[in-house]
Amino acid sequence: MITISQQTRKLNTWNWWLWRVFGRRTLLLDLLLRNGFTQEQINVLKAEHFDAYIQTLLDYIATVEVGHDSVRRHEVMLRHYGLVSGRRETLQAIGNDYHLSRERIRQLVQKRMDIFKTEKQRAELEAKIFSVAHQFLDGV
Repeated sequence: MITISQQTRKLNTWNWWLWRVFGRRTLLLDLLLRNGFTQEQINVLKAEHFDAYIQTLLDYIATVEVGHDSVRRHEVMLRHYGLVSGRRETLQAIGNDYHLSRERIRQLVQKRMDIFKTEKQRAELEAKIFSVAHQFLDGV
């Protein structure tokens, strides 16, 4: 049996989410490499700061679009994409917890994702990914 580390699981779920946001295959570590980070810096980020780095990104995306029902939309998106736990959840499983249909959960996830798919939000997200990485590598 192959064992996948928690870090790898989280990285995979983030890569899947970023792919949906950017509309093309987008890997978190490749984004950093393409924007001037060295492989050594990325290795340090993964080895020493990964959980804090991901948590800071989670804190950031939670602040994007606050308003009516945004907390619930955010929570179902996180669960569906597995951004916190590294394990994706089905629409049905999430719907059971909220006493909502799969279709309604899909709509909530889609509405939340639409926010990140705007050109402005993608640019801000990308900038945040880089600035947070710099913060951790420069000693916060």
